[in-house]
Amino acid sequence: MSEKKDKKEKKDKSTSSSSSSCDDSVDLSEVVLRIPTPKSKSKRRASVIPYIVEERTIELQDVMDIVTTNAKMLEEGFILPGEEIKNIFESVKVKLVGCTKSKTCIIFLTNFQLLFLSVPKLKRHRAIHGVPMSTISRLKPFYQESTKSKEKKPAIMVYCKDGRLLIITFPRKEERSAAKSFIARYAFPPSSQQLFAFVHRAISNDQEVGKFIDVEKDYIRLSMSDDPNLRICRLNANFELCTTYPQILVVPSTLTDQEVQQVAQFRSRGRMPSIVWRHPVKKSLLARSSQPCVGLKGNRCAADEKYVSAMKTESQSRMWIFDSRPQLNAVANMLRGGGYESENVYKDCELEFNNIENIHDMRHSLESLVKVCREATETKTLDEWERDVAASKWLVHIRAVMVASVRTAELLEKGESILVHCSDGWDRTAQTVALAEMMLDPYYRTVDGFILIVEKEWVQFGHQFALRCGHGKAMENYKEGQRAPIFLQWLDCVWQILTMYPTRFEFNETLLIAISEELFACRFGTFLFDCHRERVENSVPERTASFWSFVKLHKDLFTNNEYTRTDEPIIPTEQMATNVLRLWTNYHLKYKPEEIRDQRVYEKNTVDSGSSSSSSNGETRSKRSNTSSSSSAPSNHFATISSSTSKRSRPEMPFSAGDSSSSSSAPPSEAAPSGSDSPSVSHRDAALASSAEALSIDSPAKTRKKKGSRSKTSKKTKPAESDSGSGSDS
Repeated sequence: MSEKKDKKEKKDKSTSSSSSSCDDSVDLSEVVLRIPTPKSKSKRRASVIPYIVEERTIELQDVMDIVTTNAKMLEEGFILPGEEIKNIFESVKVKLVGCTKSKTCIIFLTNFQLLFLSVPKLKRHRAIHGVPMSTISRLKPFYQESTKSKEKKPAIMVYCKDGRLLIITFPRKEERSAAKSFIARYAFPPSSQQLFAFVHRAISNDQEVGKFIDVEKDYIRLSMSDDPNLRICRLNANFELCTTYPQILVVPSTLTDQEVQQVAQFRSRGRMPSIVWRHPVKKSLLARSSQPCVGLKGNRCAADEKYVSAMKTESQSRMWIFDSRPQLNAVANMLRGGGYESENVYKDCELEFNNIENIHDMRHSLESLVKVCREATETKTLDEWERDVAASKWLVHIRAVMVASVRTAELLEKGESILVHCSDGWDRTAQTVALAEMMLDPYYRTVDGFILIVEKEWVQFGHQFALRCGHGKAMENYKEGQRAPIFLQWLDCVWQILTMYPTRFEFNETLLIAISEELFACRFGTFLFDCHRERVENSVPERTASFWSFVKLHKDLFTNNEYTRTDEPIIPTEQMATNVLRLWTNYHLKYKPEEIRDQRVYEKNTVDSGSSSSSSNGETRSKRSNTSSSSSAPSNHFATISSSTSKRSRPEMPFSAGDSSSSSSAPPSEAAPSGSDSPSVSHRDAALASSAEALSIDSPAKTRKKKGSRSKTSKKTKPAESDSGSGSDS
């Protein structure tokens, strides 16, 4: 009797949960986590994402009875709290292009996902696939021709932001129209308030309700509050100083509040330099910002110059400024009032360009890679596979971000402070500073520390998640001009370093994949909206669940069992950062059969063991000056990555084939006079020429000879390279 009573109470609780409001609190440990049991002797990746429920079965008496089916599926864990079945279509065929053959199934359309269940065998349905509505980027109706009867059936192509392409074929045109209208309603809601995160409330820790992660604690951990040269600035408490910055900032103590306001006015979108990390021993500082509003008139701001100079350490002879853009893009921004810092104005500063391409190049690169991965089959040879992956240039862009981050980490480890920026400071800047901090600070390599660095450098410092990922009303632009895989690219870089140092990270690859999937799913409020202010205004912590609560509750799933805590930095050498890059197959090929994933491991480590593995900084970085100083040389215990005076051999870059726009050289007016016998210039030009030859691009020496001619790179400078719209970062 007691067992029957318990089952009845459990069923009543499940039924009430299905119709509960978003204010209800549900225990994550009971209903959110659903991990399929892997087959014996299988390497199948067990998913920690609740809407991936493959290999599970459920018995449904009457599928078309939506009320009963909804309660049963909630009880069995096939749908989430707040998720409701809205419509059901039977005898539908679905095909995951490049992964599975067409299968006849039943589609459950809910307010959160498309859930595909197989036709029942012995009264049990098997889960085939699940696609969150917010993951869908485009719908394309068409007619699918049958291979047997040549009859054309109404179908829909469902394009997903994570690369999936599904073809759903319906028995009748009316069913396709009804399904398309419903999917469009939930995949592209007119307001972000209608995303599923505002319906699904699954908070396990009541103490975290209504709270954001406190990044000020990290500044205290780094002893910034105790440093007499720094101070906590609260001028942005109401987002009046900068609408896209966090409420707490760290600035030099020598600057007054009035000067801080002047600096914010001089920087693009008010994104003034803010100090985000401090070396615990060397006291060197890392700051981030947007570009200065120099313009063609060469505007100046004494407070901004004072700020940059105040960041230098006592032993530092010059301040480093890293502009993440190619130099031509930075010059082009001057036409619209932006630009970069002049070494003639910012005294004792040295400017370097990291040559990380803009969002449009990253988007096109991922689109090419997605197509390559979709077409990966057992019949395609490995040579063809490697050639196609190389042509996408995805690893070229990954390498550019990693080299810039390694360079940043090396200088900070030497005790030299750095300011990093791009155009608006919310894309490439976040990639560089977050990766460099992770290399130097072991705390960020723990689960809690990783959560903190994502929250600090990405969420609260204003990376435009909604615009870049196309959440909610941001999907109105079907051309996806502002979409870009910037955060995904950073996760890929983290994975690269994790594979290089597998025992130095407390978290595992599963956490990175879980983040990448929740990034588009919109089940949690963590990655909604474009800045911290918008999350505050929309009461995100009170009205949505936090993904970090889910991670902390199931920390054991995301923990690396081989982790060994050490306080040593992990700065990859130039060889590791540029020549041992691997395709992240568990992400890019995660929906492929196991045998395809195992065969398509793409790794390049072809450097001759008898030759020097260090390559020139100039491959991914242009310098404003040809002069060199001993203070720029990396520390002895790390392999050289950027010393312009060291002699380097040509590295083999097999995955950099084809023409590349990722190298920009100094304009002819900035070049050294012809015939100069400066050793630093000749070594640097020789290294750049070798690197340019490997990448099939013009070297700076060749570019100088073309004085007055239009280079390949300049041909690529087009309107898309500029800051068009509110979210572009050129």
